[in-house]
This record gives sequence, C-alpha cells and structure tokens, in this order.
Amino acid sequence: MAAKAILKRVRTLQNKALRAIGNAKYNAKVKPICKKFNILSLDDLIELELVKISYIDIVKKHCQCQSQVYFDKMPMHIHIIPERDTISE
Repeated sequence: MAAKAILKRVRTLQNKALRAIGNAKYNAKVKPICKKFNILSLDDLIELELVKISYIDIVKKHCQCQSQVYFDKMPMHIHIIPERDTISE
C-alpha cells in the first residue's frame, strides 16, 4: 500500500515538473509535454525497467558459460532510452 502512495506522489511531482518545463497550465495533459521533450513518464520508466530485467533473466537462462560471466557483471540499472515512437501509448 505504501508503494502505491509513493508512486502516486512521484507521479504527481513529475507531472508538476513537466508542466513547469512545458510552461503549461496546472491542469494540462502531460502526455503531449512528454512527447514534445522526449521524456518518458514514470509508468513508461517502470515498464521499461521491468522489460529489461525480464530480458536479462531470459538471456541468462538460455546462454552459455562465457556469456553468463558477462551478464553476472552487468549492472541491473542499465539505462536504455528508446525512441519515443517505440513506446506504446
């Protein structure tokens, strides 16, 4: 329950920051602002991290020993920024 409250607060802060960056009204939609500045929303970032973790887990299960050493040393917080049009709305 606490995690949902924290995510809601972070989402609200991100929306306020996006509106400030975009010089938009306090109640303006943030998706157009995200697209304009090529910024991922909090929900998109969470989804991206989950996909990366899943991908790494799948590859670890199906790779050979030499690749395994590479993935064991790989940090889990790899930041890959996809092109905006590759993210579902």
